[in-house]
Amino acid sequence: MEWIIKDSEIEEVEHLLLPDGCHFADDAKQVITHWDSVDVSACAGSGKTTVLLAKLKLIADRMPLDNGAGICVLSHTNVAVNEIKNKLARYADKLMSYPNYIGTIQSFIDRFITIPYIRRKIGRSVQFVDGRTYAQHMLHKMKAYYALSSIVNHNCVNSKNKNLDLVEYIMSLYSNDNGALCIDINGQKKVLAGANKPSAKQFKKLKEALLKDEGIIRFEDAFKYAERAIEELSDQYMDLFCLRFRYVFVDEYQDCNDKQRRILNKLFDPYKCVVTYIGDSDQAIYNSYRSYNDVIDDWSPRKGFLSIASSCRYNQNIADILSPLRKGKTSIKSSLGEAGFKPVLII
Repeated sequence: MEWIIKDSEIEEVEHLLLPDGCHFADDAKQVITHWDSVDVSACAGSGKTTVLLAKLKLIADRMPLDNGAGICVLSHTNVAVNEIKNKLARYADKLMSYPNYIGTIQSFIDRFITIPYIRRKIGRSVQFVDGRTYAQHMLHKMKAYYALSSIVNHNCVNSKNKNLDLVEYIMSLYSNDNGALCIDINGQKKVLAGANKPSAKQFKKLKEALLKDEGIIRFEDAFKYAERAIEELSDQYMDLFCLRFRYVFVDEYQDCNDKQRRILNKLFDPYKCVVTYIGDSDQAIYNSYRSYNDVIDDWSPRKGFLSIASSCRYNQNIADILSPLRKGKTSIKSSLGEAGFKPVLII
């Protein structure tokens, strides 16, 4: 649906979200008034969260949407939720109630895919736990798995890291894509046993036992089950989600790992609903969301992407220095103007 946004509506949003006398840059306005699927490449300090809030306000003014559809806003943290409560307080109840969903990517996947799928498979409720809690449960049950227990105890005792206790060692264990038993300690990855070895098979069985007997799962394993669920019902999931969510916004998309990208692509068809990925590949912080064996490629916006290259974070002198360092070497235009003095880097 192509909405015609009046100048008076933009002025109202500016008055609501921006400091007195400030206005959205032309490239920001282009994003705000664009209602088709698109990637948005936003430089540091461009105010992309504020641009997203502006779009949400305009959508809220037009709710309810046709056919009872809603909006979906996803990110890695609850910043969007907090910003809506703080800056769009009048619209918060409307935006955050059914059929809309605003929250983290992890919570969305857990709520709509992983938990229902596991409940259907094992017939019981599921609880997500942190890595240490999970390792403690694993250690308690590991005695029944002799091959796994032996290799874990032997390698932990003989580890070069003498400060590593048994629980921390178990926390570092994982199965790679080939089913081998591996360990990752401070970024140092090592294969402990091949997929056909008893210890590797027992590690997999132990995790299945923890899920079936105690109903616990690690946060980082949620996407594996989500991918499994989507493989079984991929077309149904996409049809359902594209019907429920007319507009989908994914903020900080550059920090999505490979699993998250694959799942999102299988849930939301940009030709069936409006999908907007917002991010800046120059600000990627991969390690915060990386699983043990993830391989992550830099995000490249899709063809026809929109750019917000106006920044209010630094002056033009600094912007001129930073522009050649960007991946695409595209220029940044500062809304603060010239500094009047030479920039200095303090180390």
